[in-house]
This record gives sequence, structure tokens and C-alpha cells, in this order.
Amino acid sequence: AAARGGHTLYVPRGALWGCEDIARMDSAGTLQALKVTMTKSPGSFRAQGWLSPRVAAAVASGTRTVLYQGPLRPLCPLVPNNVNSMAAAALAAPQLGWDGVTACLVADPSVPDCHIIEVEVTAVPEGGRALTVTSTRRNPAQPGHVTGSATRHSFWSSVQACTGHGGCLKLC
Repeated sequence: AAARGGHTLYVPRGALWGCEDIARMDSAGTLQALKVTMTKSPGSFRAQGWLSPRVAAAVASGTRTVLYQGPLRPLCPLVPNNVNSMAAAALAAPQLGWDGVTACLVADPSVPDCHIIEVEVTAVPEGGRALTVTSTRRNPAQPGHVTGSATRHSFWSSVQACTGHGGCLKLC
């Protein structure tokens, strides 16, 4: 929509580590797979719809629970406060997009004071063997908060870096 309208879309990376690298691989046509796993304390999720009872069950069980694993698109409306980094991944990788990016949401009571974001990237260079990169970010967070404390700084610094109007999508 931004390209059709002659506008620039700025996407702050937030807690997504490696956003620019993902965008470069996607642009080069080498990005094959992208999975973002977000692990938080069960009390940090603000789930809606059919996901809400799963979060409640995870709270009651007190055990690590995979709440969702699959395409990103159906997850976004269920936990809009919790999947911003995943949404940034889909925007960084438009060839995979909302249906090609794999999202995994995990409730884990053993991490009450941090959010763990794991990004798994698979790229295949022209005629080459697969390149895989996995990064793990442990973001300090207050118990029950949906956003980690380091995300605010990352978001703000990426907004400050946004300048110019060279293209239809600028990952900051």
C-alpha cells in the first residue's frame, strides 16, 4: 500500500534482533524460512479469543506451555500486545509474509522477569548450502508486563534513525 501510494513505511524493529539482515536476505531472494519464538511468563500475555483459555490453563498448571505454533497471521489478532516483534519480522520478509513467517508463543513461569525472543533464519544462497542463524534475546521485564525494558530504547533509537524517503519500506 505504501509503494502504491508513493509513501514510505517506517517499521521500528522493537525487540526483533537481526531485522535488517532478514530484510536483506528477503530482498536477495535467499530467505527460505523464518521462525520467531517468544517466551514470556504466563502473566505477561494479554490473550483474546480462543487463546485466552490456553493462557489461563498455563497459569493454572504452572508449567512451560506452547500456546501456539504456526503461521503468524492468525496469531496477531489474538495477542496484539505481544507479537509486535513477530509482525516486524513479517514486514521485514514480505516474500514470506504473514502466512510464511512461523510464530511460536510459549508461556513459561520459570522466566517471570524477562522475555525471550528467539529468531531462527534459514537462507539458501544461489546454488549453495543452507545458511542458518539463530539469535536469542533475553529482555529484562517487570513481572506481568507485555514489553521488556530494553525494547523501549530499541524502539526509540530505531525511530530516531528513520530519515529520508528512498523506498516503500524502511526498516529502522
